[in-house]
Amino acid sequence: MAVRIREVRDAIKGTAVDIDGGAYFDAIAASPARNLQVLPMDGMTFRCLPEETWDLYLQWSRIDRLKYITEMFDCDDFALCMKAEIARRFRLNSCIFVIDYSGGHAYNMLGTVKDDGGVWFTIIEPQTDGKVIVGEKMSATEMYALEHGYLIV
Repeated sequence: MAVRIREVRDAIKGTAVDIDGGAYFDAIAASPARNLQVLPMDGMTFRCLPEETWDLYLQWSRIDRLKYITEMFDCDDFALCMKAEIARRFRLNSCIFVIDYSGGHAYNMLGTVKDDGGVWFTIIEPQTDGKVIVGEKMSATEMYALEHGYLIV
């Protein structure tokens, strides 16, 4: 059964946690993306979600169903759409747009609440809604290298 937007909104209302900007940026500095330059758009507070709520959003989102068109609508456009959709539809500012020049790719990182109230980041491939585990498969040396680029926060 398809997930409805109301289900996602209700889950967000019940599970969202506001993370102080300092703690959020400290978490970025401790993450695999620590080598990328941070370009903050927000900074005081970030509304983050637990992994289960992000999973519900990914089930609802249709961004992964958009048509890929080389050099016209490709990885950076998918990632920008995800960041914009999360901000526009759900008023969340914890989706990061990643420009990974070292991997020649663009994707997203989602501010995810840990059980202890801290934050970590889930890397998402917006073209497939797939989660990326840094260091596994092609992420170790190729598309998700996280060595040089930008984080639009």
